[in-house]
Amino acid sequence: MLIKTRGIVFSYLKYRETSIIARVYTEQRGVQSYLVNSVRKAKPPGRIALFQPLTLLELVAYVPRQGSDLTRLSEFRCSEPFRSLPYDVRKSSVALFLSEVLNKAVREEEENLSLFRFLHDSILAFDEQEVGTENFALLFL
Repeated sequence: MLIKTRGIVFSYLKYRETSIIARVYTEQRGVQSYLVNSVRKAKPPGRIALFQPLTLLELVAYVPRQGSDLTRLSEFRCSEPFRSLPYDVRKSSVALFLSEVLNKAVREEEENLSLFRFLHDSILAFDEQEVGTENFALLFL
């Protein structure tokens, strides 16, 4: 069975030659770990870029079996492309810090729509912010 949801990438680990295990906070299922095959291949290039910290994704994933923590993604794509976050060194470093904090702090494995909306809207506001990006982490936390 497949489930379609939105997600926020917290982190990923390299797995074997061409795959990764991504830790994603999803709108419908909370924090989930997904095995993503063939994203580190040379062709087509750039798919690994979708799993950078705090990237907003639209996912189609398999529902995990009973007792299983790891499932596979059927489809994934960027839901809202960033304008400045990946290209500004200061913003990227703050985003990396926030993703590490969120990865350690958020342990929910169930739906929490208000938390997802807060994170989603905060990330988009941070991407559009021009001044004071260094202090965003203080405001966010």
